[in-house]
Amino acid sequence: MANPQSKSQANRRPNEAHSVGEIIGELGKSAKDLVQSEIALARAEIKESVSQLGRHLAQTGIYAALFIVSLIPLVAFLVIGLGKLIGDNYWLSSLIVAFIFAVISGPMAYSTYKKIKHQDLSFPHTRSSFQHGTESISGKAQEVKETANASVRDIRDTAKRRTS
Repeated sequence: MANPQSKSQANRRPNEAHSVGEIIGELGKSAKDLVQSEIALARAEIKESVSQLGRHLAQTGIYAALFIVSLIPLVAFLVIGLGKLIGDNYWLSSLIVAFIFAVISGPMAYSTYKKIKHQDLSFPHTRSSFQHGTESISGKAQEVKETANASVRDIRDTAKRRTS
């Protein structure tokens, strides 16, 4: 009597290199590896994003502090000098100087705000990698389905041959 396993292997198509069990095992391992790698990638991206955000906030704070400290003597000089030029009207000169500084520093502060606001926190690498992994697992699942269908056809063919 012939070995049933060798008969099944003889009827196997060339592209059916793996058994259904092996493919399901690979599918499970692929899914597990995908989840683990996605978690690691998400952690890395979160860490990088938080680090960049922290750097931008620290830079903004340092620049603002230095700017304020350096402006104190400059503002005093400008207010007194402009006040002397416009007939000892120091209230008007301080208003003019404050307006000029607001016009200059406002766009700089807004630029830094835009950098923080537009920082990409959507984890593009994780999303791309997860999509690739999902496609890979879908391919493995399709391979399992095709192998299972081929096995069912083989069993039916064998059963038909036995009954005839």
